[in-house]
Amino acid sequence: MANIDGYQLQQRDILVYPEIWDDKKKTLKPIKSMAELDLHEVLDSITLAVEAGALDNYKWPQQIFAKKSAFEDFIEQLSEYDDFYRITDRWWWALATICEGGDEEGFVSSSEIARELLVKAMEDGKLDNFGKKSPSHKFSVEECIAASLSISRDCGSGYNLLSQDERVKAQDISSYGRYYTQRATKAEHTAAYQEGVVLEKQKRAAEKAASKKTTTRKAGKQHA
Repeated sequence: MANIDGYQLQQRDILVYPEIWDDKKKTLKPIKSMAELDLHEVLDSITLAVEAGALDNYKWPQQIFAKKSAFEDFIEQLSEYDDFYRITDRWWWALATICEGGDEEGFVSSSEIARELLVKAMEDGKLDNFGKKSPSHKFSVEECIAASLSISRDCGSGYNLLSQDERVKAQDISSYGRYYTQRATKAEHTAAYQEGVVLEKQKRAAEKAASKKTTTRKAGKQHA
């Protein structure tokens, strides 16, 4: 009986396509149309861009594609890709990184990956930035920093400063801050937390004083 031949796995090379990826400048040339491109060329180029750290976590759709229609065509082609071929490991990791993921569950077939990419591109208005010179943001960096500090302040108070609705809103705005490089510093968060502790102590002292005053008044009325 003959054994099955052993082998050493050699992964498919990721190739450079100069019309999409400038390997010297480490930048993408936004794709105007998918008509004359094969999907593997685009996936190779996206992979090189992600691995080089060349993609912005908010502007990535416009860095890869010059037109919304090109992006939509890419999503359509990707969704059907594994009808004939498979997504390679390096492609998968690049696309998972764009989607801020790493969990294979629900992100295995090309249709699942395409769907998640579309969801991420639609999130927070990213797709609305096609045709604009500079992207528009739902919240400013100042609003995001203020929201994150309000959460720390609320935490210091024992979650007694913000209402449930205010807390959810602050968390939503603070989460949007991931699109900015400017963040509140650790010292600022510590100061906000301590401020929350002080405010809660002041609140309790005021409530205690008011309660004592009310008790004194009732006692005075009873003696009268």
